[in-house]
Amino acid sequence: MIFAVQGYLEDYFVSRGLSDPDRYAITLAKLYDQERSGRTVAEFLASMKRIRTAFYRRNTNINRDEFSLNILSLLDTKFKKRLIFLTKAVAERVESSGKRLTVLPRITIRKFLDEFKHTVEAEAVNSFWESRSKGRLKKHPEKHGQELLGVFAKAKLAGRGSLLREAVSGIGFVDVLVTFSSGLVHIVELKMLSGSGIPGPAQLESYMRNRARREGWLVFFDVRKLNQKQAIPAVISRASGTIRTIVVDVNPVPPNKLR
Repeated sequence: MIFAVQGYLEDYFVSRGLSDPDRYAITLAKLYDQERSGRTVAEFLASMKRIRTAFYRRNTNINRDEFSLNILSLLDTKFKKRLIFLTKAVAERVESSGKRLTVLPRITIRKFLDEFKHTVEAEAVNSFWESRSKGRLKKHPEKHGQELLGVFAKAKLAGRGSLLREAVSGIGFVDVLVTFSSGLVHIVELKMLSGSGIPGPAQLESYMRNRARREGWLVFFDVRKLNQKQAIPAVISRASGTIRTIVVDVNPVPPNKLR
């Protein structure tokens, strides 16, 4: 959605005859995509005000506070229904989990994704489902998983790394790019695992090739029933490099049905 928001803002600025010297439209689109969900108007306006930009110095005929409120109203009217909202309770549980990461002197992509897996399995399984007993997932479950990862990363990477969602890679959009203090970029693709096939390796390999990375990560949200849960290889070798997998079980067997 970030690119739809960006395009909308760019078109709006042009229609108003406004100059965008430092790509304020892109910065604002990223902020809206990553932080609008679950925040009040006042909270989000405060975040908008913290953006450092030359946009308002160049366009002296507009008042920043009034313009920001108008822009947010326009964006909410057009895009807010597309956002995937986590309940406050789920977001708080995800944010408070993963304490092991906070005491580690160094976070690796493996440790980060493993801790995300444990957090989702412990705190957020039911958030994927309209009715797990009837096998009905919520709409756009991959986006829901991405939202969970965004909340987790915001809580655990503060000052130690960053996460960018839906980044451009070639002619496609990789789900997530994660960086730590080293600056090395890790490519992460999120997929729902619902059948016998393994979705995503070809797509991720393309992103790896475009970004000259020999390693990528596939995170699966496994919604399969028990009799469908065939093992997923931990490593998938491709011509462009190595794909490593993380399987998050969001359809576990209820304890009362375990033998």
